Amino acid sequence: MRKGILSSAIFGTVVATIAGALHAPTARADVTGDQPRRPQDEAIAKGPRPYRSEEVSFPNEHGQVQLAGTMSVPNGKGPFPAVLLIAAAGPEGRDEEVAGHRVFVVLADHLLRQGIAVLRYDKRGVGASTGDVSKASFDDLVSDAATAFRYLKVRPDVDLRRAGIIGHSEGGSIAPAVAVADKDVAFIVAMAGSGLSGEARITEQQVYVAQESGASTEQQAKMRAMCRQVFQTVEATRDDAAASARIAALLDEAVAAKTLNAEKAAATQQFLTPAFIRQELTDDPVNYLKKVRVPVLALVGSLDRIVPAGLYVEVMRPVLETLPGSKVQVLPGLNHVMQTAHTGSPREFGTIEESISPVALKVIGDWVAKQVQRN
Repeated sequence: MRKGILSSAIFGTVVATIAGALHAPTARADVTGDQPRRPQDEAIAKGPRPYRSEEVSFPNEHGQVQLAGTMSVPNGKGPFPAVLLIAAAGPEGRDEEVAGHRVFVVLADHLLRQGIAVLRYDKRGVGASTGDVSKASFDDLVSDAATAFRYLKVRPDVDLRRAGIIGHSEGGSIAPAVAVADKDVAFIVAMAGSGLSGEARITEQQVYVAQESGASTEQQAKMRAMCRQVFQTVEATRDDAAASARIAALLDEAVAAKTLNAEKAAATQQFLTPAFIRQELTDDPVNYLKKVRVPVLALVGSLDRIVPAGLYVEVMRPVLETLPGSKVQVLPGLNHVMQTAHTGSPREFGTIEESISPVALKVIGDWVAKQVQRN
């Protein structure tokens, strides 16, 4: 397992950084009262719903936290196949709310209508769960997810042989780590679950921010090279003060070359601290996938600007080719939240009406149905 405090807010940080760089807050519609409709959410709220839901809680004694969530079970007689939903990074609740969308509510509803029970939970320190997600290491988050999966397994209305995990973004990295330790995990779906190393993720994020801010192809190449130098510098320099000075010098050079303006350089320096870079240097989530022995469906949108599709496929495909029944699939025109998008920019998340593309729901639902039928 990865040690130390991992940036559990990497997804939130990326979105906030990009939105801030573009001066386009996704919450603006909430402030003006021009919030777009959420037809999928509205249809679920209106009902009828062929399933029942209950509030549940379970302790993670390892972390001394009490986790809370919602357990939903199809109407009728069980036991039922089931999935655990693991949200993206940051202070996410059981609904995984993104720019006014309740992503996991829509996903859970789709699965429940196919006869699959669903457990979704609040991260530690969020909603009804105790603890503090801002201080959680990757190991802590894996421990919480493993606790939730154990709770799922002991329920009499769940078929233990047909229980899997669906994770979104960072949740897609947590899911394989849970499966490595718990052999009862029957399958995994990773929705834009990063198989990219920390260095690759941060570099691509910075390049994308530069691109969206009007950087030329040459300037983007210089930004990529600068990020590589930053990582190499920190890796080669044990002393944080010396590494910080070198990072500052590299950023000054970027300003002089007009790769960055002074404002963005200051923000980048605050973000790319030696401590953060060191933890990202050891962050390579694909290592967990190499130890998984169950089928994995890895999905990424062609317009995902947080987990670039090309790099994602390049990293994931060789690993998944060794796992029978597994595949990596690029969904055309979808963004990081699996919405049908125009550009894929996070600033669009709140302006799009759909919470999850029907195409993504069908792909996930059909693949999960195939796994539970096999077991």
